[in-house]
Amino acid sequence: MCCILSLPCLYIWLNVLSPVNDVYQTAYKFGCYAMVFSCICELTAEAPAFVGQVFCFVKLKVILDTLHIFIRSVVFIVLVINNKNIAIYAFGIAQFTSCVTIILGNYGFFHIYIKRLKNYRDTLKKNDGDKEKTAKEAGPYYENMNDFPFTNISEMVPGVLKNSVSFHLAMIFFPVSELILSPHRPASLILISIN
Repeated sequence: MCCILSLPCLYIWLNVLSPVNDVYQTAYKFGCYAMVFSCICELTAEAPAFVGQVFCFVKLKVILDTLHIFIRSVVFIVLVINNKNIAIYAFGIAQFTSCVTIILGNYGFFHIYIKRLKNYRDTLKKNDGDKEKTAKEAGPYYENMNDFPFTNISEMVPGVLKNSVSFHLAMIFFPVSELILSPHRPASLILISIN
C-alpha cells in the first residue's frame, strides 16, 4: 500500500511542485528517492511497533523515537559540517539511516524480549507456577504477559498466511478502505483472499 501511495507523491515532488535550480536537481532527486525508499522500508517495522503499542511498551516507543530523531540529526549535522555543498544528499542519507535505526530497534528489542519471555515461562514451569520466585529470578517485566502471542520474531515479519481452506490471506492495514467497506466497524484490518 505504501508503494502505491509513495509513487504519486514522488511524481508530484519531482514534476508538479515548483522546480529547483539545475545545480540542485540531482541532489533533489536523490533526496526524494531517499525519502520514498525510507518510508517504504520503515513500514516493515510497523508490525513490532504496533505490538509495542498494544502491549504498552511505552519506554520502547520513547527511546526509539528519541533515537530516531537523534540519529537523523547527528548524521545530517556531521555530513553537512564536513561538506556544506551536500546538504540535500545529507538529508536523504540521514533519513535512511534513521529508518534503519527504527527497523533494527523494533525487531532487536522484540527478539531479545521474546527470548527472555520464553526463559521466564520455562522458569515459571520449573518453579511450579510460583510467580514471586520466578519474578525474582527473571525480573518483573514478564509476569503479566500471559496474553503475549509471539514465540519467535519471524511471526512479526509481514507476510502471507495460509488458512485451513488452503488459500492465502493477505493482511492490509488501511483505515480508509475499512471506512468505505464498513463504516460502523472500528477495526482497520481487512483480509483479502488470494487464489
